[in-house]
Amino acid sequence: VGIGAGSLPSWLLAAFPRVTVDAVDIDASVVSLAADCFGLPKEDNRLQTHIEDGLHFMQGEGRSYDMVMLDVVPLPKSFRAMVSAAHDRMLSGGILAVNGWKPDKEFQGLQKDAMKTFSRVWLAEDQHGGNQILLA
Repeated sequence: VGIGAGSLPSWLLAAFPRVTVDAVDIDASVVSLAADCFGLPKEDNRLQTHIEDGLHFMQGEGRSYDMVMLDVVPLPKSFRAMVSAAHDRMLSGGILAVNGWKPDKEFQGLQKDAMKTFSRVWLAEDQHGGNQILLA
């Protein structure tokens, strides 16, 4: 959730030949720019792009996932609900990965929600103390 330049979905498709990716972004222009300027594949049947709110997508009906990645900075207030929505859509043993910014109060709240929802939560921080990655 959160396509940006499309680097992560592109890398996943290149590195793992059997992977399928659902890439979600609320902004159609972001998806177009990722494809036109940064090489997000347009013609790969393993990639499904969805133009909709990420939380709405995760709360909807659909398949289950081995991994859910959130890369939306700063996090919208509504994304606190993403922890339980992602948990409900993940297969047993699935992983939630969230890119966040340490000073972001919503990301701090999401961390607390993840600690209540998942049995294990790890937090890694860059050397400058700004960017953090949460794994649950």
